[in-house]
Amino acid sequence: MNLREQLQRLLQERVEFYTSDDLERGERKLHLKKEMMRNRAAEIVRVNAAGKVHSKKKEDSDTVLTYHVHLQYLLKQEDSFYIEEEMEEREARFRNGYIVDERELIPSFESEEAPPKCDQAQIVSHISMIE
Repeated sequence: MNLREQLQRLLQERVEFYTSDDLERGERKLHLKKEMMRNRAAEIVRVNAAGKVHSKKKEDSDTVLTYHVHLQYLLKQEDSFYIEEEMEEREARFRNGYIVDERELIPSFESEEAPPKCDQAQIVSHISMIE
């Protein structure tokens, strides 16, 4: 199985987990999403996912792929259906042609540059410019 096929299989397993009753497997984020749906009295009816490889690099004997995943959730809450969307940036590490690690890349704000701060007046000003 080539690298792309392994990523597709992994993504398919994640998608299937969202609509299953399986409580044993899956990463923490998946469990939290399902719990949030229960708390909202909502059900994930269907999930569509599309991935695109963004970069490929070699690190020693490993191949590292960075890729983006676009997830669409069809949700049912009472008698209404709606769609939520999510984008993830993920990284998969392969060794000898097999996936050995895969994770979501979470932006870190612990660097020297802190994210810009804005006060209430700046937010209101920005909203006014949009309108």
